[in-house]
Amino acid sequence: MENAIKARTTGGVSIGFLLDGLDERIDRQIAGDFRPAYQWKVIREMEHFVPFLEDEDYFIFATRPGGGKSSLLRAEFATSAVMGEPSVIINLENSESQYAVYVVSMFTGINSHKLKNASLLSEEELARARRIITDLKKAPFQILSMSAPSGAEVVRELSALSKAGFRNFGVDYVQLMRNGISNPVDDISTSSHALRGLAMKIHHPIIAIAQLSRAIEHRGDGNPVLSDLRGSGDLENDATHVGFIWDAWQNPTDAQIMAYPENKNYGRDGIVIAKPIQIHIAKARNDAIGTTQPFVWNKATNQFREMERR
Repeated sequence: MENAIKARTTGGVSIGFLLDGLDERIDRQIAGDFRPAYQWKVIREMEHFVPFLEDEDYFIFATRPGGGKSSLLRAEFATSAVMGEPSVIINLENSESQYAVYVVSMFTGINSHKLKNASLLSEEELARARRIITDLKKAPFQILSMSAPSGAEVVRELSALSKAGFRNFGVDYVQLMRNGISNPVDDISTSSHALRGLAMKIHHPIIAIAQLSRAIEHRGDGNPVLSDLRGSGDLENDATHVGFIWDAWQNPTDAQIMAYPENKNYGRDGIVIAKPIQIHIAKARNDAIGTTQPFVWNKATNQFREMERR
């Protein structure tokens, strides 16, 4: 659809021109030469429901705190950048040093706790970390930290980065944007409208993280629904896609937990490092709704992997 986008004016574009673009896209897909606006790099299970994102999609990933949403966005965009796709995350929550640690941890498999204190690393781990650090310095991955920015400020920054050649845009997370509106529902609505409009303006998909309300904690299965998006129904209305990160475990036994090698010390310290999660696509314009097969999230290394099929 690149030609159609270039031909846009204040008067719009003819359906004939758009259909020419679709015709060209069909030929490219058949020839294997089609490049989606965004294709999943880490969470490949998504391909069964949302194979890829279109130019103007606005995708929201949501869960409660500690559910893996920031880890998921970091893993996707860091991998995309290593593959040569310029990627940027608007960081409204985490320290910048955390990004450095978790990205190195993800590509080395070294526990992030050890990377935070290099004296804990073995000589082999230290050498591996230094090799990855050298390689990752070349990756087109930008972290733009902002403190409670308005929707207009985020639009201005990401528009400039789009002109500079960036193509993957993430926001972590939308409820931390502030527009100076006293009504919190209206304030979040303004942020959501800004992100939706931005995707339409720059013709690149926006992937935003969102928090869920505590209502899910009082339900038996703990699985969220669209009305659980915290703060405003406009998050649901504006988004082209909404994906909830679900805990695939329901009251797991000790044996289930310790079946994962990363949890070998669970019996002693009670800490769960790896667990299976799923993504439930609750809203998808022109794509399928459903729940992915479980995949494993290693919280210590920020890694995601497919589960062994039995």
